[in-house]
Amino acid sequence: MTTGKTLDVTVAGIAIRLDFDRDGRPLGATHVDRPGDDQGLVELAVQKAFETAMHAFQATQHKRSSVVAAAVSAHKRAKASADHWTNAFFERAHAAHPNYGKDRLAQLARSLAAKKDDEAVKANKPHHRIPAEKRAEITVERARQFLERKRNAPL
Repeated sequence: MTTGKTLDVTVAGIAIRLDFDRDGRPLGATHVDRPGDDQGLVELAVQKAFETAMHAFQATQHKRSSVVAAAVSAHKRAKASADHWTNAFFERAHAAHPNYGKDRLAQLARSLAAKKDDEAVKANKPHHRIPAEKRAEITVERARQFLERKRNAPL
């Protein structure tokens, strides 16, 4: 069995050698033999060194998994934002006025949604309606995100 690394530390004046695998997981702790060391103190020092190394390894693993979870969440949020129903109205508004900023784009998208709602009422198609509460989701922040995606889209 090959180990990744060893580390010599001193705990309460006792020399301890820690062995780690390639991933940084502590495999064991041993006493570096020196004459005059109290055996009871040596056992406590070895145990403390190993526990500290294991705690550091687990903290690193926890941080690594937190970073991965944050990246996955960010990806899911970005995908949900890109798939949101309001983007169809932002797309139409942007096609009509490509130079509009986020405020004007949101305003135009809301008016397009209101116009579609009026048409649904006139055509007596209640399932095609976009009520005012739903139109409130067409926000300046969503328009900003839409424009950001448009600018960063691959050519």
